[in-house]
Amino acid sequence: MEFNDFLKDLQTIDDDRNLKRIFSKQPFPADLINQYFNSKVYIYINNKLLTGKLLTANLTDDEILLNLIYKSDKKPKSITVRNMILTGWYSDQTNLTLIRINNFEKGIKLTPRHNEETFILK
Repeated sequence: MEFNDFLKDLQTIDDDRNLKRIFSKQPFPADLINQYFNSKVYIYINNKLLTGKLLTANLTDDEILLNLIYKSDKKPKSITVRNMILTGWYSDQTNLTLIRINNFEKGIKLTPRHNEETFILK
């Protein structure tokens, strides 16, 4: 996503700090990114909410690429994903989300009007 959009959306959960200054140096603060994602992206396995953890964060040409991991200790029977990144700012926002669990892989488009999808796994 565009870096400035990321900072603007992050400001909705942390408006007490100068985020532009904090994110002017790498490595980026993992705690803030984890807080951001865990407040905007909800992933449930078998109806249990998972917590994401930042793996990598890279800024290139004003685009920030973030990779997170979500771990579950149970065999997944269902997965629900809710993605609300930037949906409070842009009515035409589309969040392309890739779900990959074991042999299941599915790409979905989530929008402000349709921000959640549930899949039953085999």
